[in-house]
Amino acid sequence: MFSGLLCLPESPAWTLRHRGPDAASRILVPLRGTKEAEIELQELLHEAQSGTADKAQAWSAMKRRGVRRALALGCFVQLLQQTVGINT
Repeated sequence: MFSGLLCLPESPAWTLRHRGPDAASRILVPLRGTKEAEIELQELLHEAQSGTADKAQAWSAMKRRGVRRALALGCFVQLLQQTVGINT
């Protein structure tokens, strides 16, 4: 399994964020072809630009009492399942 991991290309989305659009394009072209790679690269650029706003929105949602309560309840139920041994 480890040897197969060495043959995998890097994620285009990660490469776009860390190395820029040119490096992401070099990864996408062999996988998708030139035309589809351009389309996917544009989608990735759009997602990267809107993704920063989504992260800020997600953290601001944590300030609401109902969201914190639901998260705490979900964590408690998961902890209880692990303790009791229920596999659902």
